[in-house]
Amino acid sequence: MADGTTTNLAMTKPEDGASTGNWGPKLNTNFDTLDANPGIKTVADDAAKTALGDTWEGRVVYQLDNNKVFKYDGAAWLDVRGTVTRGIAYCIAGALTTSLKAFFTAPCALTVTGGKLEIGTACTGAALICDIHKNGTTLFTTQGNRPTIADAGTSAAITAPDVTSIAAGDRIELDIDQIGSTVAGSDLSLTLYCEVV
Repeated sequence: MADGTTTNLAMTKPEDGASTGNWGPKLNTNFDTLDANPGIKTVADDAAKTALGDTWEGRVVYQLDNNKVFKYDGAAWLDVRGTVTRGIAYCIAGALTTSLKAFFTAPCALTVTGGKLEIGTACTGAALICDIHKNGTTLFTTQGNRPTIADAGTSAAITAPDVTSIAAGDRIELDIDQIGSTVAGSDLSLTLYCEVV
């Protein structure tokens, strides 16, 4: 407050299966609007969702404690929020050498699903081979699956690695394992496709 005093703003979470409470009129109005839809319901937590049981088959539930949307198929609650895909991008400008590296610190938990490798000036004489390490250990334990652009090529898709799980705070490193023997290649771009967990 302007006069230096403080105010305790107590918040009451809505009751299980309800949309009332004092989270504020805007939120409660939104929850009431959702509940008024015959195919949508808001619930506080797993227990409230489970209590709906078979009566909610084929309809949608928004669960407040984990911010997820579920649909009951008659046997189980399915997460229908959809997949959120992000890209971790590395760029190395100029001529390539095997001593060059690039780093990224994961801001949240991710699952690697694939990616793309591109180069501005193609490597010739040998393929370009890269590797991705998590905290110092390769994601591609099957080394033959490392991100690779064929001799004289300029791009390649990256398959999902053997290790796909990344935790918040993990250090993700791009290494260049092999360059062209005639022309080294230059201007590398590698993007890992990741789903937010």
